[in-house]
Amino acid sequence: MEQTLTEMLSSEFGNDFENIASSLPHHATKRYAKRPIAQIDRVVLHHTDTGTTTTWQAVARYHVASLDWPGIGYHIGVQTRGGREIVSLLNTPDTVSYHAHQVGNDYGLAVCLAGRFATTAPSAGEVETLRRVVAVLRRWATWKTLGVQGHRDVAGNDTACPGDALAALLPVISEPVTVDRAALLAAADAA
Repeated sequence: MEQTLTEMLSSEFGNDFENIASSLPHHATKRYAKRPIAQIDRVVLHHTDTGTTTTWQAVARYHVASLDWPGIGYHIGVQTRGGREIVSLLNTPDTVSYHAHQVGNDYGLAVCLAGRFATTAPSAGEVETLRRVVAVLRRWATWKTLGVQGHRDVAGNDTACPGDALAALLPVISEPVTVDRAALLAAADAA
């Protein structure tokens, strides 16, 4: 039996994973469309373009109240809290959320790092967590090897997102995570 994305993220990140999709603010009447999972062919990387302490609830409130969207635009969020990188499921992967124009919305999974990365690079821990998220998404997407691109690289978008400093790290973030590297990092964290 194949694992769900939620199960795979939970297995990979343990206590540093949370599924908060059902608890985030949603529009009173609007709902996002759904899509076949096999339609997903890419990961689209975003940043919140806010301070790093923003909450996913605040982002969802902004998307719903200010932009009049059905809910938060991202599928997965990564945020440093208390010295730990927390991975949050924000929408189910079959959700066609609003995050990167038509192509990105229809075919992409939106992964968002909390913070503003126009000139400041994310921490090494945040980059490694993003790499691990991408690796989980690629293992989960058995139908296709998912590409990884910045929001600004999706056709039809006029944005600087995910910021120059984060966009410069896309080649690193999309590299495969080796078992030895992951084990080494886990051992270092335990020490």
